[in-house]
Amino acid sequence: MRLRRRKNAATVKAGQRKRGRRPFWQRLLAASPVIVGSILLTLLYSDTSPFRRLETLALDFTMLSRKPAGSSDVVIVRITDADYQEVFGGKSPLDPAALKKVIAVIASGRPKVIGVDLDTSAEAFQSFEASPDWPPIIWARDATYSHVRQKYLLAPVLGSKTPAASYGLVTLKVDEDGAIRRYARWYDADAGLTPTPTPSSAPTPTPTPTPTTTPVPSLPWAMLRKFRNDESNPVAAPDYEEEFLISYAGPAGTAHFFRPPFSLVNDLSAKGWPQDAFLKDKMVILGGEYDVQDEHDTPVGWMLGAEVLAAIIETEQRGGGYQPLSTAAIILLSVFDSIVLLSLIHLFGLKKTLLLSVLILPAIALIFSLLFFGSVNYAGYFLLVLIAVLLQQVYEKGKEYLKKSREQAADDLK
Repeated sequence: MRLRRRKNAATVKAGQRKRGRRPFWQRLLAASPVIVGSILLTLLYSDTSPFRRLETLALDFTMLSRKPAGSSDVVIVRITDADYQEVFGGKSPLDPAALKKVIAVIASGRPKVIGVDLDTSAEAFQSFEASPDWPPIIWARDATYSHVRQKYLLAPVLGSKTPAASYGLVTLKVDEDGAIRRYARWYDADAGLTPTPTPSSAPTPTPTPTPTTTPVPSLPWAMLRKFRNDESNPVAAPDYEEEFLISYAGPAGTAHFFRPPFSLVNDLSAKGWPQDAFLKDKMVILGGEYDVQDEHDTPVGWMLGAEVLAAIIETEQRGGGYQPLSTAAIILLSVFDSIVLLSLIHLFGLKKTLLLSVLILPAIALIFSLLFFGSVNYAGYFLLVLIAVLLQQVYEKGKEYLKKSREQAADDLK
């Protein structure tokens, strides 16, 4: 008799344990409001500084710990303080004739393309003529963004020389923490005013000027297109106005890019370039080191503007920078990784999952970021939703425990 009662008690307990595990769809349904709420909060605050930091924290760490790769296709020729005094007499705007001699010296090293990251907006540059034996020259052009017109207004280049020389915009976007992480290949820019044709029936033949909009390449992208002999139509570019994240080669000061001063280049040119000249078939950026205004903060340390431009070129050389997550990607992937976490809890139980959550949550976030984007940069977005789901499961488990405690206490009183 006692044996039968023990068996009945064991059967009851087993049935209680079996009934204690809810069906997976019930678990998912209970967690749905938390999943939706955490996703909405992520979307609402995705442009704020904390979320930006989550997005870029892994990327910053990766770049700081990265060992610089081998040789680069980019060489930076620096106009040092000494060069500025000796070649340009320490005066700005720069003398066009002196700059022409500098470019001629660089061109003698037979680079494939030269990007001039110097201010040439002064009217004196209108008479500047490139030599026919030079490689293609891409001139840096400044621009100011108009929030009213929602486009960039171009500053003069080569003193507004007509026809305009080949140029690329230099606009370095600063994140909220002051660091430069993002770039674009193309910009929506106001190219000036062009006459609007007047209908033949109109009483006056005078055309009305209207602003024209054209896609303008960044200086790095214009240089790279020349380097690759890319003559595709820029208007049809699918990445028009899209932003990408710069992948720096390593900590600032690691000398990944060869950065000879102009004085060294000038000496080698005067002696005669060797067959394996370090400028041959390279992309050369001519930049000034004499102006502290061209120093910029980056996730890997302070750099000259020319070094940031070189990092953008090399980012594209490696296959292109990563794009910030889209709204659709955040929603779909957050739902998907929440289901994965709930599946683990359903299979192994909350206690085991909670004990391993320190490893499980970062692992899931990193795996999904790598799996879908080839980078760990976006793990932070997944991690926030996963934490919210885990806390919801702990809350539900706590409610169940309190309910059972009350029922047990009520049974004991009977």
